[in-house]
Amino acid sequence: MAVELTKDSIDLGIVTRDAEAALKFYRDTLGFKAIGEMPMPKEDIHMMNQLSYRSIRLFAIAALVAVLSVQGCGVASTADDEALVRAVFEDGAKAWSQGNIDGYLDGYWKSEKLRWVSDGTIIEGWAEVEEAFKKRFDKAENIGVLTASDLDIEILSATDALVFGVWTQETEAATRTGFFTVHLKKIDGRWKIISDHSSTGSPM
Repeated sequence: MAVELTKDSIDLGIVTRDAEAALKFYRDTLGFKAIGEMPMPKEDIHMMNQLSYRSIRLFAIAALVAVLSVQGCGVASTADDEALVRAVFEDGAKAWSQGNIDGYLDGYWKSEKLRWVSDGTIIEGWAEVEEAFKKRFDKAENIGVLTASDLDIEILSATDALVFGVWTQETEAATRTGFFTVHLKKIDGRWKIISDHSSTGSPM
């Protein structure tokens, strides 16, 4: 069935939270001409003239700029989150190397749902994880210097991140190294480790 067009233009509707600012933009910046208003219960509809070729180009440019701005904000947000997640590991390693186990554990979620897997053992709960750390690393010679390297950070969403990396612990007695896979969640504006799975091995 053929479609018959009744006019050589199209009608576009734009919904905005700030009608006055939008009207000023399309009228004064893009050069649209106001041709009337349609009273509505909550907000009047402003009618403007059909688009000229120049106005179409300006409208398209304005829409493209808006889209790119939104995408740019997303990229910036992801970069910011990656830096904050990286800081969790850098700050933790620094605190550890200073013998500050409490400072190291500050990067962990203080919840009964916290999970730590190490040496084939699963420990759940903040209090239990804290006790296990302080029992295993009770002396300076057992703590040594910790580094977290080769971090592969993936921001999964606005509140979740997954990190894979290599850990190295150097003490007077030995140097141990291995891998870790950590799940972090943004809680009250701060990235916290909610699940930590570490294993011992030699990176290739």
